[in-house]
Amino acid sequence: MQNKAGELTAQGHDIANSSNRLGESLLQELGTVQWTQFHAAVAWGRCSALSHLAHSLEQFDNRAGVRLSVGIDSHGTSREGLEDLRHSIRRGEVWIFLNDFSTFHPVYVFRNTTRAKVILGEAAVVIPLDMSVPADEQFLATVEQGLQAWARELPGHCRRLDTELLKLGADPFASTPQGNSD
Repeated sequence: MQNKAGELTAQGHDIANSSNRLGESLLQELGTVQWTQFHAAVAWGRCSALSHLAHSLEQFDNRAGVRLSVGIDSHGTSREGLEDLRHSIRRGEVWIFLNDFSTFHPVYVFRNTTRAKVILGEAAVVIPLDMSVPADEQFLATVEQGLQAWARELPGHCRRLDTELLKLGADPFASTPQGNSD
């Protein structure tokens, strides 16, 4: 697949000698000032992985828009990981999502008004997009529509992460006042 902005590339997944691992790609994109928005959905959020991204996420959140959805099914997300995200992303949004039916692969979107970069899966398939190309614009709209589905209130399945929600610990979907997003 090729588009005006470039070609698809796949970057090494967990290859010890690779200089293009997913985490390194994310750090590079988070540090790129051209991006004005970062939207992502990941199946798990563990402190061990997030600690490498925390500072870059915080810096990005201070200058641009962030919306991140984190799956909490399969017990892959730690409370410490969520606390790290809450600390790093203060202006943007962090959502937790419980999916009883399947686990999804990570999706990361970096964008501005003219360009975007979509990174899919742990293999870090990179799709550069040019918003002046209708097919690219339509593809990005489809991806972002999917991301938005994991970032909206859905009782029993999706909630915005806030201090009160973190206090619930093991049962983040227990009854608490809705709308508190401190």
